[in-house]
Amino acid sequence: MMSRDGHTLASILGDAVNSVRLGAMCATLLSLGEKASTELNRGSLKQILIHGEEGYVLLLRIGEKAVLAVVSRPSANLGMMLLEARRTATEIAGLGIV
Repeated sequence: MMSRDGHTLASILGDAVNSVRLGAMCATLLSLGEKASTELNRGSLKQILIHGEEGYVLLLRIGEKAVLAVVSRPSANLGMMLLEARRTATEIAGLGIV
């Protein structure tokens, strides 16, 4: 989980992932996604899904101040991943801490 400007708030990705760099990349992706969504008249951005050879990266907005980033293997059940990520983002937003 990170702030909208890319600062890591919580992470379980381990030492192999540079959380500062990941935060910066996610903030950039969200900014570009929001601009594209607006330009194409798609409304406000809800999520970004990246599908790579080695798996998925899902970015979900948590209110106006935070983002949930979910990383999975290619064998992940995408529907279940989306369902659980949305549920988790809703629960975090309900805590009122972000």
